[in-house]
This record gives sequence, structure tokens and C-alpha cells, in this order.
Amino acid sequence: MNDLNVLDRSPFFRRILSSGWCRVKTTINGNDYDSAYVLVDNIYPELTVFVRGIKHPGSPQAKLFSQM
Repeated sequence: MNDLNVLDRSPFFRRILSSGWCRVKTTINGNDYDSAYVLVDNIYPELTVFVRGIKHPGSPQAKLFSQM
């Protein structure tokens, strides 16, 4: 069983996807957000709750983000 299968069966993750749990108020570049986010690598599907890595980071900020 891999990570994707575990997430697919996870009631915790289903609540995050349905926005019924874990409201997190954040403001980024003047935009307000209230969803939880999950840091993942590039094997995960493109869902709004996933923050994926940068494949080819160019700037120092992108390189630091990818490293972290």
C-alpha cells in the first residue's frame, strides 16, 4: 500500500478535502484563504489542498522552498 492509497482511505483527509475541518485563516499576496494545505511531492495529483514541489527551481527563493 502506498501513500495515495492511505490518503484515499483516510477519513481525516476526506474532511480536509470537503473543507469541513481544519479551517486555517491565511493571507497571501493580499488574498485571504481558509483551507488547510498538505505539502507533497510531485507524484500526487493536482488538488487545491496539495502544495507540490518545484521541479526545476530557478530563483534562490524557489530553491529554498524546494529544499525545505
